[in-house]
Amino acid sequence: MAAKATYSELEQKVNELRKEVREHKRVEKAHIEKENKYRELADLLPQTVFEIDKKGNLTFANKHGFETSGYTQEDLSNGLNALKLFIPAHRDRVRKNIQKVLSGRKSPGNEYTALRKDGSTFPAIVYSSAIIHKGKTVGLRGILIDITHRKQAMAQMKEKEGALKAKKQELQEVNAALRVLLKGRDRDRGDFEEKVLSNVKELVTPYIGKLKKTRLDTRQTTYVRILESNLSDIVSPFVRQLSSRYSALTPTEIQVAQLIREGQNTRQIAELLTSSKRTIESHRQSIRIKLGIKDTKANLRSHLSSI
Repeated sequence: MAAKATYSELEQKVNELRKEVREHKRVEKAHIEKENKYRELADLLPQTVFEIDKKGNLTFANKHGFETSGYTQEDLSNGLNALKLFIPAHRDRVRKNIQKVLSGRKSPGNEYTALRKDGSTFPAIVYSSAIIHKGKTVGLRGILIDITHRKQAMAQMKEKEGALKAKKQELQEVNAALRVLLKGRDRDRGDFEEKVLSNVKELVTPYIGKLKKTRLDTRQTTYVRILESNLSDIVSPFVRQLSSRYSALTPTEIQVAQLIREGQNTRQIAELLTSSKRTIESHRQSIRIKLGIKDTKANLRSHLSSI
C-alpha cells in the first residue's frame, strides 16, 4: 500500500510539473508575441528607440536606430555601450543622466551631439524612463530624435531675423533722410511762395491799382477785377488745392471754377471767356462730375468756396 501511495504521489507531482511547464510555455509564448509586437511597432517609428541595461549596454534598438547610427545587430550582440553613440565631450553628461533615470529621478529631454559608427555627427534630443520589472529597476528605455532639420530651421530663422533687423535699420535711415529732404523741400517751397507773393505785391499790384483809377468801361472793369482776383488766387492756396485735389480738371475748367467761385453766372462767364452759354454749362456739369457732386443738391459755388 505504501508503494502504491508513493507512486500515486509521484504521478501527481509529475502532472503538476507538466502543468507548470505548459503554463510557463504559454506565458513565454505570450511574452515573445508581446515582445515581437513591441519590436514591430518600434521599427515603424521614424526615430531611434533603444533599451539599455544597468551597466549602460544596449540591449535593444529598432530598425531606424541601426540605420541612423551605422551599427548592426552583431555590434549589439557583442556588447555595445550606449556611451559610444555620443561624442566624447558629452559622454560624462550622458552617464550622469543615465544614473539619474536609473535612480528613479525624472530627466527631461537632453540635447547631445550623437556619434555614428563612421565618425559623423548630428544633433539629437534623448527622452528616457526607467524599466521596472517586479518592482526593481533593470534598465531604461528611451527615444533619440535627430534634430538636424530643426537646428537648420532655427539657424535660417535667426538669419532671416538678422536680415529683417538690418532692413528695418536701413528703412529707418532712409526715412530719416527723406524727412530731412521733405523739410528742406517745404522750406524751399515756402521761400519760393514768399518771393512770388512779394514780387506780385511790388511789381504787379501797384499797376493794377493805377489801372483801376483810369476810365474803364464795364467789361474792362470786370477784366481788371478778374485779373486782380486771379492774381490773388495764384498766391493763395485755392488754385493749388484745386489742382492737386482734382488733377482731372482741365485748365479751362479750373478757369470756369474760379469765376463760379467769384459769383459769376453762366452768361457772365461766357462773355468773359468769349464762349457760348452751352459750352459753359457743359464745363459746369463736367466740374460737378469730377468733384463728385453731380447727382447732389450741393451748390457748386458754395462747394468751391469750401475748398
